[in-house]
Amino acid sequence: MGEKKIYNLFSADAPIHSIVLPQEGEHNRGFCFIQYYCNSDVETVVEKMNGSTVGVGVWRECEG
Repeated sequence: MGEKKIYNLFSADAPIHSIVLPQEGEHNRGFCFIQYYCNSDVETVVEKMNGSTVGVGVWRECEG
């Protein structure tokens, strides 16, 4: 899944500040980091998306 698809999926409920999609060679590593402008936006997106299927995996909130 590319950055544009990730942006479209995760910006539906809150504006995104930045996305980091780690690469391994020419392919992404299968995870990303998304930064939102407000903590309340993070909480909204986590509540909506946590446990959802995204691409071939299940989206989970990072702990820590």
